Amino acid sequence: MKGTLKDDQYQFKVLIDENQGILLRVVKDFLRVEITYPTEEVFGGAWQGLMGTYEHGVMLGRDGVTSFSDPDLYGLEWQVRSEEPKLFQSTQGGIQYPDLCVIPDAAALQADQQRRLLLEGSVSHELAEIACSHVHAADKKDCMSDVIATNDVETADLYD
Repeated sequence: MKGTLKDDQYQFKVLIDENQGILLRVVKDFLRVEITYPTEEVFGGAWQGLMGTYEHGVMLGRDGVTSFSDPDLYGLEWQVRSEEPKLFQSTQGGIQYPDLCVIPDAAALQADQQRRLLLEGSVSHELAEIACSHVHAADKKDCMSDVIATNDVETADLYD
């Protein structure tokens, strides 16, 4: 089921039964994936993957044992491998295993964020906090970072 929320916001629901499903929300160029009302019966076998383990969201490696705390290393662990089925017909222009995705330098990211904050019309920390006031505490920091990075308070809608 597809629904338009606003001009550049869409929501897709993949219904598994009357309550359970997978919610895909697109706000501008950002995507949020949420499992709604998961049960052990349906999702219990999803013991690993990029979204973490079913029960606790633990970031487990492909071996099902190694636990990651660094999301960048975890993402590299789950990079699509050459021998896995392809999502796209061509990998031209993209990074393909065994080449690793390029992780941006933390200092460069921080400098870039500070540069953006100095630009006229940038979203302030206070405005981002207001925009994200409705967001669950566990996601509030990410919401505020996204709002500031995109310079767009509507990015907070991704966290509804």
